[in-house]
Amino acid sequence: MNLIKDNGSWDTDKLAEVFTAEAIQYIMSIKPPTQGDIADSCYWRWTSKHDFELKSAYNKQVELTWEIANPIWNTIWSLQVPQRIRFFLWLSCRQKIMTNSERYKRSIAVDPSCPICHENEETTLHVLRDCNVISQSWLKIIPPSLLNDFFTFPISEWLKQNLESKLVIPGWNIPWNIFFASFLWHTWKNRNDFIFSQVSSSPDSTLAKSITWARYYHEGWQIQKPNTIANVTQSCWQHLEPGWLCLNVDGSVSSSSGCASIGGLLRDHLGNWIFGFNKSIGKSNILQTELWAIYIGLQLAWSHGAEVLQIQSDSKQAIQLIQDFSKISKALPLIRAINEIRIQGWMTEFHWTSREGNKPADILAKMANISDYNTITFATPPVELLQALAKDSTAPSNMF
Repeated sequence: MNLIKDNGSWDTDKLAEVFTAEAIQYIMSIKPPTQGDIADSCYWRWTSKHDFELKSAYNKQVELTWEIANPIWNTIWSLQVPQRIRFFLWLSCRQKIMTNSERYKRSIAVDPSCPICHENEETTLHVLRDCNVISQSWLKIIPPSLLNDFFTFPISEWLKQNLESKLVIPGWNIPWNIFFASFLWHTWKNRNDFIFSQVSSSPDSTLAKSITWARYYHEGWQIQKPNTIANVTQSCWQHLEPGWLCLNVDGSVSSSSGCASIGGLLRDHLGNWIFGFNKSIGKSNILQTELWAIYIGLQLAWSHGAEVLQIQSDSKQAIQLIQDFSKISKALPLIRAINEIRIQGWMTEFHWTSREGNKPADILAKMANISDYNTITFATPPVELLQALAKDSTAPSNMF
């Protein structure tokens, strides 16, 4: 049975005779084979270039174990402190630092009690907050707004509240969360120096050291900030040079159903509407959806007679993959199909645009009927786009 129509698209009626509706949704997201296609090959979906990296495999394996979705991990790993302190905080949150309690569980200590106060089991929270020595130091420095609940929260909530705090310590000009992390780290180090090397530090010296290093972390980060990428986004679409046409494309994947749809629009260098389109492509991932949007958009622009075309997408990954001529990229059917269209008798170039600058394409993609696999074209702008197009009409000239 031939499941492909004469025009090269899937024959949904014949597919329905063989496959379930859910299976058809996955098939529709795959480009139908053509006579000149090369054999399929394996590629790795967890990297942008689709070549295998051990790091990506490891990250995928430990993804659920590390509870990446837990907001506290994002807070810890983005904190403006050295990596060794972030790692220490992560271990503390998981209650895995080598306290006597933990060492006792692993049969490398004979007594789980605190070697300083000798009153309680030496747990993570006892070491960092509740031991008499450290609790007296905390009472001297806790901001009044945090004092009520400071000694009542369990370890994860306690760390979360303090590491996410936006308070700045009066007189020191240091964010509380940076000082908090620094003080925990130096408290832990000094405690180990005393227990294992009999080197003692007074609470005041520990506090002074924590303040000094916290200020260093904070000021060092502030110096580095101007080096970060700035002005990489625009608030709206930008006019092109005369003679150019602009194809904006986007893809949308439903988080609940996994169904994907694409949309795009072609306009002249001033932003005047030429045509728009949308289409459902079944169930797909976001990268494949973005590539489908580019492929269908290029087909329509070519059939319309475009000669000089700029393609704008808010997917850096899709653009990089198309412009990468490695063996991996060439093995992907959609990449090959896109490049075959591009080498025809016209000039095409790709530019990344922000989500805000790509708003009309996003709206068109989300308007698609997920049960209709036909490409729908719009000779005039749908009402839902008028506000976004009006905003783009006041755009500045293109500064690429």
